[in-house]
Amino acid sequence: MNTAPRLQLWEGGVDLIIERRPALSPEQAWAQLTGPRATEQWFAPWIWLDEDAGLLDFGDAGYGLVVACEPGQAVLIEFGGQAGPEGEIDFSASWRLGATVNDDVIVFTMTFVPSDDGLDVQEIAEAGPVLEYFADRFEAYAERIALPEDPESHMERLEDQYRQLAARFAQEHGL
Repeated sequence: MNTAPRLQLWEGGVDLIIERRPALSPEQAWAQLTGPRATEQWFAPWIWLDEDAGLLDFGDAGYGLVVACEPGQAVLIEFGGQAGPEGEIDFSASWRLGATVNDDVIVFTMTFVPSDDGLDVQEIAEAGPVLEYFADRFEAYAERIALPEDPESHMERLEDQYRQLAARFAQEHGL
């Protein structure tokens, strides 16, 4: 059973935490999270450079860079990379996504770091549905089942849920 998404405040920002419990062994879950062919089915194509370094290719939307990887356990990806004129990738406007395999639980974490103006909870309301949608796609692909509703309805439901979650969090923490 999946748990409700939760927000965890910490000194440097806020983590959005989403857990999934697919019927997979940890090894199978890792293969679904990081295998190039599998990941392309539910998220984006991987370009692995070696065992613990790689890129995710989002086409016109940019790239994700693996900034940390503990094979079989956890991967941390920095998103927002855009290709420069010489083909270099600039990650100056980025955010981070982590995925960790803990026995029967896959933990997806998105980190929101405040700007000089403070934490923008609107970012949580906007990015949260996207992360949960892909966590749902991961689980559906891993278990070879269809999502329970069409993608548009699924996103609309998640957007409503995350607007409420972000508003409650902002009220509880005076943001």
